[in-house]
Amino acid sequence: MIIFQFADPVLETLNKCNRAMLFSAMMDSDLFNSGFVSKTRRQLPEMERKVLDLAAATDIVQGIFYSIAFTQGSQMFVSYFKSGCFSGIRPSISNVLQESDSTVTQLLPYRILTHKDLNKKVLQQQKAALSRSKSHVKQNGHTDGPKRQCYSQYFNSRWSICKVVFDKLSILAQSEDISNKLQVSSVIFNCVKKNADENHIHDRPLHIFGLHDTDTLLQVLKDHRIHGNHVVDDPVDFSSLKKEIKPKSVEEEFHILSSVSNYHWDNDQKASYMQYFSTYNEDTRKYPTSLRNKIIFHF
Repeated sequence: MIIFQFADPVLETLNKCNRAMLFSAMMDSDLFNSGFVSKTRRQLPEMERKVLDLAAATDIVQGIFYSIAFTQGSQMFVSYFKSGCFSGIRPSISNVLQESDSTVTQLLPYRILTHKDLNKKVLQQQKAALSRSKSHVKQNGHTDGPKRQCYSQYFNSRWSICKVVFDKLSILAQSEDISNKLQVSSVIFNCVKKNADENHIHDRPLHIFGLHDTDTLLQVLKDHRIHGNHVVDDPVDFSSLKKEIKPKSVEEEFHILSSVSNYHWDNDQKASYMQYFSTYNEDTRKYPTSLRNKIIFHF
């Protein structure tokens, strides 16, 4: 989640000189200062990680939509992730969220992870499954092994992990000791089982926090899942960007940043929660790990 604010005098000077506004975000400024993310409050990065894990289980999951909307004055910042049957749904969801709050005049969508990030996670899970399979054969000889548990039970066990984290995140969003400078207006989590039965609601678990009028949202999710254009968003063509980066609007900044890889967990290393959001933290001396945060840090 990025909120654009010039807390650094150097960045402020760059802005006054009409230098590049592109990566002027202070990654951890408002989230950490508001107390929403800390060493003990890890629900937000935990939720994003679990959502990615679930979306990568392509053998059982048809698609996922997840978003958390923050409001700050008249601006709404929507940090979101979508995959599969929910690809391409972001503009419709943005309309629903903006219409749900009459005080919001500007909505800025920010994609948590890209399609490339998801593919990387899928490949990682496939390699891990292959490794476990080879280990099982080596230890027990050639065998088909025990049959996997019932398909529905397997799906339920995977998405229920996300549900637990979602509940923790929703509780944190209501916490009275969180600074009101940054308010959470809604959290949405919808997962659809592969080959879902339209008459079976448990095949499409939906959990919502903070959104008062859910009827429109439900209709948008259903219409897009069944009839929508499930295309993957086109990434920014960085080769076409000029070497001299010209000032961009905030909307363009968010779009460009959303197109940069943000995957934090490699096969051989896990980023700490403090590294997940921060471009650099003076207290922990943790450097960024994703390509997106590294670009912001070096800029």
